[in-house]
Amino acid sequence: MYNRRFEQRRRMKELLGKGYRSLVTAAKYKHTTKGMFLADLRDDQVQAIRRILGISPGDFWRAARGRILIRLPRREIQLDLHFSDD
Repeated sequence: MYNRRFEQRRRMKELLGKGYRSLVTAAKYKHTTKGMFLADLRDDQVQAIRRILGISPGDFWRAARGRILIRLPRREIQLDLHFSDD
């Protein structure tokens, strides 16, 4: 359970991609309040959070802090391929 918040943050960064991954780090800083974080968000950042993660910016702030656990799409992995010896 303890590692889930770290894994959640890592997955959020992966999903948001290079352009918006810094939002996760900005939200988790101790000196940033929820109001300060939300006030600093640009419209494109709000839209990216809603579009990619499917949550509100307030829930994003809580999830980045590890206060709530959200459902994120699973990472797709490729399984081993087995070929016949024909």
